[in-house]
Amino acid sequence: MNRLILKFIEPSTIQLSGPWRGGIQTLLVVACAAVFLATAYRSVSKYHEPKVGELDRATQGLFDFHNGIYFPAVGLTAGYDPYGPKFAADFPVTRQIPPYSPLALVIHWPLGWMPLRLAEIVYYFVTLGFLVAIGVLAVNALPTVKERATWTLFAVLTVLASRSGHSTLFTTYFTGELVVGSMLALRFAESRPVISGLGIALASIKPNFGIPLILMMAARGNWRATVLGVVFSGVGVLLGVTILLQHVDLATLISDLKSSDSAHVGDDYELPVNTWTRVDILAVVAKWTRLNPGAPIALGVMLLLLILPCVALARLSKLGDKTGDQSYSGVLILATGMAALYHHAYDAMLLIAAAFSLILDSQWRRWFTPTARVGLAAGLMFVPWNYLSSEVVLNRLKLPNTVEQIMTSSSGVVLLVCCLILTARALRNPVPHH
Repeated sequence: MNRLILKFIEPSTIQLSGPWRGGIQTLLVVACAAVFLATAYRSVSKYHEPKVGELDRATQGLFDFHNGIYFPAVGLTAGYDPYGPKFAADFPVTRQIPPYSPLALVIHWPLGWMPLRLAEIVYYFVTLGFLVAIGVLAVNALPTVKERATWTLFAVLTVLASRSGHSTLFTTYFTGELVVGSMLALRFAESRPVISGLGIALASIKPNFGIPLILMMAARGNWRATVLGVVFSGVGVLLGVTILLQHVDLATLISDLKSSDSAHVGDDYELPVNTWTRVDILAVVAKWTRLNPGAPIALGVMLLLLILPCVALARLSKLGDKTGDQSYSGVLILATGMAALYHHAYDAMLLIAAAFSLILDSQWRRWFTPTARVGLAAGLMFVPWNYLSSEVVLNRLKLPNTVEQIMTSSSGVVLLVCCLILTARALRNPVPHH
């Protein structure tokens, strides 16, 4: 069985003839364009008209851009603190922004000077650019890929057509920035620590990305990149806070941040017992136990879940595996970070490059049988592609509650299993067999 499977994986050595190459690449380009246009049409046809009040879930096109990027930037230019309730009352948003890093406000501030329609178009294509970049990064560093252009187009199509990619572009959220930042942080951790540090800073806009990334990169031994990342993140936060303090005093800013956190935690959509989009394991447990753990418990669980992966990363580092996002250590970091702390389905684009590595990179021969590699790749790809637990599918199927619970928990369970396999294999025998 393994020999048979091996013929169908690692197709990186296959060389296509001219007509076949051109035909396949043309089909892939057409498919990418079709998927993009279909998503763009859905964004326009279900466009979220900015207004104060509750979100109409039937019209979510560009909703996250309006709520989390554009109007916070406009508010900042107008002298508001986007973390505060006054901003939420005076602007067409459902609530103030969550307590993300103020660096997000700095990065997106230029959009606030544009008219709404222009800003929507600009950032829609910026988001598309990030999704394309994720597909390119999934292939361009793999050493033995010959038909690189063909595989790159296929990877871009995989990102655009995934549930993660589609929802990111549909609501026009900044997830692409976080994913690319995480990939760059891991890929250049040893060779270009400054770029890696900037990647960490970009990923740390959302603490659920930045905290586990920094901890596990430190465990892998990427000290220069980690320190630089913390410094760059701190500078970004300081710059954002300095701008905010031009409009409010420090006491008001602290109060607004607390209010922002309360509004975020109190949103029924964010509660793990209600959400169909969370993929971290704590959300799965909370869903079945009907409990809603707070931030201290979530951080405590994350630290416990990171112990064994960090030990595995330290052992892998001693073997020379201490860089890359598609190396064993890189894949372990990406998968564990997703499973250990608050993450939604759209964040799972992080796992696509890992799945491509398992299929295309011969390094994995040393660690897993072909059958295990296919299983791991399928498991990691299942999470960003799991449309079964999407809101559209669930609303149409109207399944019994227990079945719906299983479907909405499936991504988190599959991701946890993949993490356990990766961690156990590294701990069981850290010396690769040939």
